[in-house]
Amino acid sequence: AKPVINAAVLGSGLMGAGITWLFSYRQIKVRLKDVDWKVLLKGTQAIKKIYKQMIKRRSLTKSQASMRYTKTVSTTTDYSGFNHSDLIIEAIVEDLNVKKAVFKDIEKHVRKNCILATNTSSLSIAEMSKGLRYPERFIGIHFFSPANRMPLVEIIPSPTCSPDVISRAISIVKKMKKTPVIVKECPGFLVNRILIPYVVEAVRCVEEGAKITKIDQLAEQFGMPLGPLSLCDEVGLDVRYKVATVLE
Repeated sequence: AKPVINAAVLGSGLMGAGITWLFSYRQIKVRLKDVDWKVLLKGTQAIKKIYKQMIKRRSLTKSQASMRYTKTVSTTTDYSGFNHSDLIIEAIVEDLNVKKAVFKDIEKHVRKNCILATNTSSLSIAEMSKGLRYPERFIGIHFFSPANRMPLVEIIPSPTCSPDVISRAISIVKKMKKTPVIVKECPGFLVNRILIPYVVEAVRCVEEGAKITKIDQLAEQFGMPLGPLSLCDEVGLDVRYKVATVLE
């Protein structure tokens, strides 16, 4: 597969910052875009925080971390520089109409062979690709929170996605030292399709009088890295609610 030399990420929230760090750490140039400089500042601070954790663990020296960040990460509030991108990953609000409008806008500013990817956790990839000039380059690349630590990445091809784009998506995920899993277009894809009923059952336990801390403690004793209710707080109740609505 043709390598990804330059990447771009839309949205500098928790997921956007984490994905940007992944590119940076693997020494791939990445341009982070958001609508506001204050929001972008929070995103870059989150990226630097991950690097600081690595320095603390002695995985990188201070100079190595600084060099990787300064050589790879740039920020913008417009689409300047996007014409150099080989891959763009969108990590904005979980709203289908907003995402569709953003991707239509992006197409005006990128090369014909630039891959367009969404980090959506539940929305229809097929629906999102409708209306694009080149739907064959559209794909879902779904990272999990926190992106810098979670090893699994779902790859969801759109119905019209070309084999070359799928191959390149797998290649970049492997370069990030993540495990790519190609999954079918369906509500919740693979992980959320299994996860949501598990979280719903945890909420039912709370309604029946069980303590939140006890539920999370039992789940962690079973082997989960985080309890189901702590996970809801980590991901965000607003995001979890939207995902649950789609699955319903």
